[in-house]
Amino acid sequence: MARILLIEDDPAIRKFMARLLATQAHDMIEAGSIETGIALLNEDPHFDLAIVDFWLGDGDAISLLDRIQDDFPQMPVILVTGGGGHLPMETTMALAEMRGVRQVIQKPFRAAQMLDAISALS
Repeated sequence: MARILLIEDDPAIRKFMARLLATQAHDMIEAGSIETGIALLNEDPHFDLAIVDFWLGDGDAISLLDRIQDDFPQMPVILVTGGGGHLPMETTMALAEMRGVRQVIQKPFRAAQMLDAISALS
């Protein structure tokens, strides 16, 4: 069982992820913003994995990814992105790789794809 921090601003995706991770007995703590995600990391940094949406309501995840890489370099990160028309996928993947992200999953994704990524990193 992994303890996973999910930072995703879409309530429907958070609900989907909660159901998905519960089927695998993972413990998921969720945040709906970058600010909340950082607060949770400050309160309790003992997560086995972070799943981070790239485009969040309070900005892109670059500052959050930098923070995770600087303060928690051992924590693997799965970056999830729908692109949103803001950046080409290649650019998003390059930015993620420079920040230590080990997996990038594009929305929409299949449940099996996410579970495979989690298994590979936890």
